[in-house]
Amino acid sequence: MADIKIARVDFRLIHGQVITKWIKYYPVDMIVIVDDILAGDEFMAEIYKMAVPKGVGFQVVSVNDAKKVLDTIDKKVFLLCKDVKTCVQAVESGTDFDFLVVGGIPGEEGRTFITDGVSLRKDEFEQLEKLHEKVPEIIFKSIPEENAVTMEKAKERFK
Repeated sequence: MADIKIARVDFRLIHGQVITKWIKYYPVDMIVIVDDILAGDEFMAEIYKMAVPKGVGFQVVSVNDAKKVLDTIDKKVFLLCKDVKTCVQAVESGTDFDFLVVGGIPGEEGRTFITDGVSLRKDEFEQLEKLHEKVPEIIFKSIPEENAVTMEKAKERFK
């Protein structure tokens, strides 16, 4: 069974911060992306695979296959989802982890600023509140060196 060291929501999935920063703070043997569209697009999955550091495994799985695949992996894993909805669906489908970092979610109209690089719609925050019942630690930050915004602090932004 996979040892999920960190789960992260980041619309960019694999990019410089994941490779150069997060993996240094949370060393893993494998990166697993949960994404239905990418799971069905071999070409784009190969593009992401090219960005994975040498010696780190890589797999893209659909939401429905995530638990089954993770149960067969005996490695330390960095789990990535491109949005809150996908992350919630993965947990509802049985994927289990204790630590979620919500990062790259860009600001746009209708979103509330949480911290640099993280803006949420109210419904996304409500989904995270419900998820928090199953995931003990949920924080918001773009890079590891930043001070984290907790769920409690983020909730104040929606009052």
